[in-house]
Amino acid sequence: MERVERKYLCSDYDILLLQQRLQLVLSADMHQRGKSYQVRSVYLDTPEDECYYENENGVDERKKYRIRIYGGNSEVIKFEIKRKICGKTGKEVWMLSKTECEEILAGKICKNEQIAFFQQEKRLRPVTVIDYERSAYVYNLGNVRITFDRNITASSEYRRFFDADMLKIPILPEHIHLMEVKYDEFLPDYIADILELGKLRQVTFSKYFIGRQKTEVIKNLV
Repeated sequence: MERVERKYLCSDYDILLLQQRLQLVLSADMHQRGKSYQVRSVYLDTPEDECYYENENGVDERKKYRIRIYGGNSEVIKFEIKRKICGKTGKEVWMLSKTECEEILAGKICKNEQIAFFQQEKRLRPVTVIDYERSAYVYNLGNVRITFDRNITASSEYRRFFDADMLKIPILPEHIHLMEVKYDEFLPDYIADILELGKLRQVTFSKYFIGRQKTEVIKNLV
């Protein structure tokens, strides 16, 4: 199912205030342990950087291909295709073994036939890793999910995807983070009221696009 996805840049103080409000009526994500959890994704693109330029040009119907892990756990690895059409997003997910993931990172064709099809059709290859700390809140009515992504970083060292000490660079100014508000058909009014700070503005923001820009600049300087 396609979902509405809205993004806002927030300060440390904004997030602190919003979390104090949200935790009174929403539940923490079932996968969250403590205050946050780590999300790491390696994005794949075509030799022509089709995904990158579709994002830059604001193409309405576009896709992103990524492999994702949580908290550095190599036991749960997901290959995801995230699509955007008419302002809404959807996602297809396949599970990977660590061996299959490492083969993809090495430029080999995955044994999973569906993933292999996308690899061969688009000639996908890994390009950029995005890493951040996420706090998430959920609400069943409207299938609402609100996330705060802090300390978003990027790296071109995709072959070190599972390494804790991978070299990373921040993609946002210090103390600036990202809030995402996702829901199916509607956002309950009282949740919209909770999120109203009088100063937040919706933005167009792609972690992959900005992270890729940052890592390319670094590579050109080396």
